[in-house]
Amino acid sequence: METTIFINGIRVISLGDYVPNKDGVIVRRVNSAEDDISVQDVLRSMELSFCILSKEAFENMPQSGEGETDVFLFNVGRRITNNEREKEYASRGLKPVNPRSLALANKNDPELCNLCPNCTFWEKEGNEFYIAFSHSFGKKDVFIDEDDDAGCSGETWFAGVKKGESESA
Repeated sequence: METTIFINGIRVISLGDYVPNKDGVIVRRVNSAEDDISVQDVLRSMELSFCILSKEAFENMPQSGEGETDVFLFNVGRRITNNEREKEYASRGLKPVNPRSLALANKNDPELCNLCPNCTFWEKEGNEFYIAFSHSFGKKDVFIDEDDDAGCSGETWFAGVKKGESESA
């Protein structure tokens, strides 16, 4: 069954579990403490085309995960800068989810990146990095790189957790 909804005046077509809640958010529960595998191993276990533009980003992804947590995905509907992105997270009481939890959300829901291309961000030693899950030409992709403040497209769904939760980015 196809549902048409509008978020901030933008037409969104969603299917089944991909219908955002009244706040325009899709929620996925993950258990990032269920095993001891690294985020890199989670990614390798998925059927993805890798585009690792920064070896440093790939090697320095946070590995933490603190049990069950809700991953909140939201879409702004327009291209935004990094400063605007931070404000969007803050306005929802969220912070970026760690890469491992987002990878598990995409692994547990193989259609997630097809319908909602999604990403998260982290900082290490003054550098900002990102991981993004999307699809192109019938393949699922993961991009891992340094964030160059080029902004994010209007199709991007940002992944976060509630501020104050023990799950850390």
